[in-house]
Amino acid sequence: MEPYTVALTSCGRFDLLERTLGSLLPRLEGPVAKLVITEDSGDPAVHDVIRRFSGGGLKFEVLVNEPRIGLIRSIDRLYSRVETEWVFHCEDDWEFFSDGFIGPSFAVLKESDRHSMVGLRSACEFAPGYLGPQLATHCGTAYRVPDPAVARAFAGLSFNPGLRRMRDYRIVGPYSDFRALARESRVARCYLELGYRMAYLAEPAVRHIGDGRHVPDTARPHPFPGRFVRSMRKRSDRLRFKLHPRSDPVARARRRMEEARRNGAISNPDADGGGSARDG
Repeated sequence: MEPYTVALTSCGRFDLLERTLGSLLPRLEGPVAKLVITEDSGDPAVHDVIRRFSGGGLKFEVLVNEPRIGLIRSIDRLYSRVETEWVFHCEDDWEFFSDGFIGPSFAVLKESDRHSMVGLRSACEFAPGYLGPQLATHCGTAYRVPDPAVARAFAGLSFNPGLRRMRDYRIVGPYSDFRALARESRVARCYLELGYRMAYLAEPAVRHIGDGRHVPDTARPHPFPGRFVRSMRKRSDRLRFKLHPRSDPVARARRRMEEARRNGAISNPDADGGGSARDG
């Protein structure tokens, strides 16, 4: 198991953050370089939460955004502080209930270059058919791959908890370069278009605890005037990317992917992964 960084986004829900950290930290395995957190509420009280977990020897780095910059830019800022090639991404509204998911996640990602990340949610939390019917296995680790026909863009990536590579972020990111189009689904679709697929461990390890506690993203205004302005910006950016393909982050990601293939940085072009498969 190689060194990895825990990267966590937070925005003012400190009771949920405490539950997330309290359930995650005891279950981390292997050499954790540090835990980096971006707090987008601007509230310095996040340091009080972190202090409750600072006695175990794990290094914490807290980035308080002031003013708020939104989820996408927070992730870019978060990843700019990651110094390892592996990152366990997390949000502030998840509760971990099972041990032993870090090692199997490494096994899946090392098996196939084309898995963008390894998710930990239960299949019962998704729509029927969201996860493919076959279980793939590698070194005793069983996992499923989402069906793009059902999962759509989120077959490519998710901001839900899971291990991933910084190499793949560098191919697509920074995510804020999508400008007004920047949102989780658009980033995920880019990974999907590049041939990436998520993987989900057959044994779940996390549940969502943020229902009813959604934090509006500052980059996605809700009142009509704000939505109208954002809509116009999205149209403008689509036109910009069409007229100037070199500025299009999707086209840029394709160029980076081809370069990575030529350099041998991505060695397995099989988008479905390489493990043996059986009906599950």
